[in-house]
Amino acid sequence: MRRAQELDHQAPVAKHRRRKTPWVLAAFSVLMAFTGFNVYRTLHPDPVAVDPQGPVTDIRFEMYVAVQHLDAFRQKHGRLPGNLEARGMMDRDITYTVEGDSYSLMGFLQESTVTYTDGDDLEPLKNAVNELFGEEKP
Repeated sequence: MRRAQELDHQAPVAKHRRRKTPWVLAAFSVLMAFTGFNVYRTLHPDPVAVDPQGPVTDIRFEMYVAVQHLDAFRQKHGRLPGNLEARGMMDRDITYTVEGDSYSLMGFLQESTVTYTDGDDLEPLKNAVNELFGEEKP
């Protein structure tokens, strides 16, 4: 008898377990709603506004970066590189010309040309950086 009482005390007590079905159904519903929304957005994307100054801004930005690299190369090596490939700045839309101790960059677009000569004001090129990244002009 004593053994039977010990076994009764050791027997696991069955707890009342709630059904998890409502939570599973709610989670599944939310997952399906997000999936449906993503499928809809993929099939019906928002129209993208095209900025007509976009290519000009892009080429000016690339030229600004090239100027920074060229100036850094000149400070480090005491000379200008022979071409833009030496700085990893090869761009088929930008022509780099060395003239003695100075250089010039020419950016070609379909309807316009952007030119920078060593020593020119960097503000027009710097403004392109601000336009691209949304920074306000000081």
